[in-house]
Amino acid sequence: LDDAGGVRLAAGLASNHGLEVLLLRNNSLHEASALALTEALERNTSMTQINLELNSIDMRLMVKIKQLLGRNAKIREKGLPGKYRQRIKELKQFEQEVEWLNCGLERNRLMKRKALWKQAAKFQELTDEKEMGKRRQREAEERIEELLITQNNVEEEIRALEAKLGTLRQEGSYEISQLNLRIEGVQGKMESVGKHLQSTRSQLEEFEDKASNEIEKKSEELDRALKGQNSAALLASAAQRGLDSFSSALKAIGEDIAGGDNPRQRMARLNPEEGASKPSKDATKKPLARPRSGRGDR
Repeated sequence: LDDAGGVRLAAGLASNHGLEVLLLRNNSLHEASALALTEALERNTSMTQINLELNSIDMRLMVKIKQLLGRNAKIREKGLPGKYRQRIKELKQFEQEVEWLNCGLERNRLMKRKALWKQAAKFQELTDEKEMGKRRQREAEERIEELLITQNNVEEEIRALEAKLGTLRQEGSYEISQLNLRIEGVQGKMESVGKHLQSTRSQLEEFEDKASNEIEKKSEELDRALKGQNSAALLASAAQRGLDSFSSALKAIGEDIAGGDNPRQRMARLNPEEGASKPSKDATKKPLARPRSGRGDR
C-alpha cells in the first residue's frame, strides 16, 4: 500500500465509526499517509488500534497517532456502564495474575530442567574424567617409552655431533688462519691503492689548476681575437664605404673624360704640332688605333 492508497483509506476512516482495529504493517506509507491518518483520527473516535510498523513514517507523527488512539480508548472506556468497567478491571487484574503465575511456573520448569541437565552433565563429566584419566595414563606410559628411546637416540647423535664438531674446529682454525693471511694481503693492497688514489688526486688537482689557468688565458686570447675581428669588420665596412664613394665620384667625372669610364672608347687626341686646327677627314672618320697592352709591348 503506497501513499495514495493510504490517503484514500484515511479519508474513509474519517466517516467510519464501526472499525476499531486496523493493521497496516510492512507497507510503503510515508509522511503524507501519516498526516491523513492524523486528520482522520481527530474526527474518528472509534478506532483504538493501528499497527504501522515497518513503514517510513516520522516518529513525531507516530506519537501523535498514538496519542489520538489513547484518547479514543479512554472515550470508549468511559462510554461503558460502571459495573462493566469494574468487571473489566477485575478481569485485567486476574489476567495479569495468571500471566505472573504462568511465568513463575515456566521459570520453575526451566530451573528444574536446568538442574536435571546439570546433574546429568556432572555425572557424564565424572564418567568422562575417569575414562580420560585411564586414557591419559596409557598415553603417558607410551610417551615415557617413546621419550626413553628418543633420549638414547639423542645421546648417540650428540656423540656423533661432538666428533664432527672437533673435526670442524680443526678445519675452521686452518681456514681462519688462511683467511687472516688473505685479509692482511687485501689490507696491504688497500693501503697501496689508497696511496695511489691520493697521488692521483693530487695530480688531478694540479691538472685542474693548470687547465683552469690555460682556460683563462685562452679566454683572454679569444676576447682579444673577437675584439680584433670586430675592429677588422669595422675597417672593412669603412673601406667598403670609401670604395663606394670613390666609384660614385668616378662615375660623376666619367662624362668629362674622353671615352667615358671605358678607356677603349677614348678617342686619340691630336698631335700638339697640329695646334687647334680641325682634324682631317680621315682622322674624323676613323679613330686612331690604340696599341694593345701586353707583355710584349712592355
